[in-house]
This record gives sequence, structure tokens and C-alpha cells, in this order.
Amino acid sequence: MNIARNIPIIVHTPVSSFRGVRAQDGNYSMFLGIPYARIDPKNVFGSPIPHKFEGIFEAVDDTSRCPQIEEYNQTITGTLDCLHVNIYVPNSASIHNPLPVKIHIFGGTYIFGFASRYVYGPRFLVRHDVIFITLNYRLGPYGFMCLNTYIVPGNQGLKDQVQALRWIKENIRYFAGDDSKITIAGNSAGGQSVDLHQYFLQEPLYNRVILQSGVALNRPLHIRDPEPYAPIKLANLLNYTTNNINDALSFLNKVEPHELIAATRDSGVFLGPCVEKRFENVNNKFSNETKMIVRLFYYGDDVQREDNRRQEINVGADFVFHRPIFRTVRKYLESGLNNTYFYMFSFCSEKNYYNPYSVVNEASCCGAVHADELGYLFDCSFMKERLRDEDMLIGDRMTELWSNFAKYGNPTPKPSKLIPLQWPRVTQDKPQKLYAGDSCHSTQDLQ
Repeated sequence: MNIARNIPIIVHTPVSSFRGVRAQDGNYSMFLGIPYARIDPKNVFGSPIPHKFEGIFEAVDDTSRCPQIEEYNQTITGTLDCLHVNIYVPNSASIHNPLPVKIHIFGGTYIFGFASRYVYGPRFLVRHDVIFITLNYRLGPYGFMCLNTYIVPGNQGLKDQVQALRWIKENIRYFAGDDSKITIAGNSAGGQSVDLHQYFLQEPLYNRVILQSGVALNRPLHIRDPEPYAPIKLANLLNYTTNNINDALSFLNKVEPHELIAATRDSGVFLGPCVEKRFENVNNKFSNETKMIVRLFYYGDDVQREDNRRQEINVGADFVFHRPIFRTVRKYLESGLNNTYFYMFSFCSEKNYYNPYSVVNEASCCGAVHADELGYLFDCSFMKERLRDEDMLIGDRMTELWSNFAKYGNPTPKPSKLIPLQWPRVTQDKPQKLYAGDSCHSTQDLQ
């Protein structure tokens, strides 16, 4: 069906009009780099401000990113004009046929990451008749300076995400999206972000969630205490000497973003999600009896255990990912959220996201590692075209499962030729068994 009769290339909303572009690699349109909020120039570390402007916005550029040290070549990049969403609308959508919406929040330990097609290409998902959306949020000192003050309360990056979710909830109907079927997903820090919204967000901005190797209890992304003297440390590194936090903040507010990102990198200051409550260090709970039990369980009598890379990976996977995810799903079930599904990604090929750098492969045993499934869900432009039929099949199956969950709250509503089985729900009386490898995840339906 011709998109000109369904979704106009110009979409009018209460906040503005947006001119998108037709995709060249599939039957969908793209509305790129739409500002959902702006950053207050008088307080770049504060909460986001809703954005509204006049005229037609040319939604054709998805290259913006918030200030960061970029993951791939370690260069400092980004600007504060970065609070944007990218919306990908299949041609099948219309005002009479609104489609379910899937939103993805990227990972990157709250330090790096961006929402562009370079990593999160949409064409594998939109062919399943879902609207796909990615979003940017502030990172590092701009997103997670936690001072417990009114001016800089903390968790600005998470509040950016919430503001984006509000914008989507209020405006997606004008892009022929079904605002009663919104699924938010995230990987790693993005998954933890989604889980944190589950705990603390009171607004009905979405209906379902997909957590991919990221929950609130994950230790590498653990919520820690605020660092109230972080502004002073950063200012001193930038040759501004002061013992007054407000003076330091005033100085940092005017610092060129790339300079502040470099100073943060060199400071050793932790900047991430925070709460006022103090968390007990779990390592302090381990007695020397306990340590012996853990060592025997994973290594047995292997006196060369320090060289046993495989077992080291198993320990990390269990303590860093598996146990926190099991605890999280148990809490969901206990709270009455019963429409929950587990998955573990274990496929291995050149399309695994971290394949070239895989510590598992360094251990001379093939296997999937953290975030490897991204290469099958998204059209990552830096990867080679899929050549093997087996790789294509895995990608086709995963995108259908993810899209089905966004549509129906069930990854396998009925057996199909592509997926000739039904995925059972997790229940309290049927514990799920998982094995080594950190890609253990869950999906959750809130209806």
C-alpha cells in the first residue's frame, strides 16, 4: 500500500510538524533526530526541559550523540544538542491501522552509546509491522552527576529517558502508532534503565518491557552512593581551584563538553544511577567458608584454576548476570506480573555483536557473550552483510519473537513455519534452568 496514502512524509503533531524521508532499504519511512527535550544552558546538569518549536522540522539526520568517549575508536565526540528520538514507520501503518510500538534504550555503562542506525538499524524489525524507535539520553557527567540537591538531584540521563517516553506516548498516534501497545526494551545499561523505570516510574507510559542482560541488581551497573565532591574534583582537574560545590558547578557548566568528558575519564569519579540509600557491599558478606564453597563448586580440585578461563567466565556470568536476573524475575512473579518469558542467547557466528573481541573465543571455545544478540536484532551498518542461511534464520526468528511480544504480549501466540513451537511462560512452580553464558534475559508484560 502506498505510503503517501497512509503516513504522510510530513507528520503534524501538537508540538510541531516533522518531515521524514522514505527508506531506501525497505518499505518504511524514517523520522530522524526529532528533539523530544532540550538541556537548560544555565544548568546543563539539571532535568530536561520539554521542547516545542514552530514550523516544519527536517527529521533527516540521526547522527547526533550526547558527549562521550565513543566506543569504537575511543575519540571524544558529541554535543549537548542530543536529546533526540528516531522513529521508523512501516508502510503498512495508517490512521486506521495503528501499529504496536517498540522502543530500544541503548547500553554502554552510562558512559557511551547512541541511537543511530550505525548500530540500531531498523529494517529487520519494521518488516514485522511494528514501529521502531530509538532515543538518546545524557551520559557521564551530564547524565549522572548525583549531588542530592535541587539543582542537580541526580539521574538526569534516566529522566531524559522518561521525558522521551512521555513525548512518544503523547505523539506516536500522529505517526500511526498504537499508544496502547508500547514496549520498551534495553540492553545492558539500557536494560537496567528499563528495570529501574519498572521500580520507580508511576506514569503509565508503556505496556511491556524486554530486559536484555541488564537489571537493577547487576553489579557492574550497580546503583551507588552519590559523589558530592565530584564537581570539585573535576573543576580542579581543569585548573579551577575551589572548595565550593556551587562555584565548581558554575565553572563546569561553561566548560566545553569535550574537555569535561576528558576530565571525567581521567578523574576516576564514578557517575551512574544513584539513590540516597546506602547499599551494603555484597563482598563483605562472604566469609572464608563461603569462599571455599564457591571455589570448589566452580573449580573443583583444579590447582591451575587461575589459568582456567572458562570457569572464570562462568563465575562472572553467574554472579554478575544470572543471579541478579533470577532475583528480578522472582520479584516480578511475586508482585503478580505473571506474563514473563526467559531466553538465553547462545548462537555463535560472525554476526555476534562482540564476536571479534570475545573473551570466550580467546578461551578457544565458541560461545555467545554479553550483548551478542544485538547483531541479529538490528541492522548494524558496521557489520558485513549476512551471508549464511543459518545466520539469517536466527535473525528472522529473533525479530519475529521480539515483534510478537510487542504486538501480543506473547513471543509465540501460535506456532508458525518459522517458529514451530510455543515459548512457555516462567511460573513460580516451574523454575527455569540456565547455564553458563551471560546472555540471560527476560521479557515482561505489564497488562
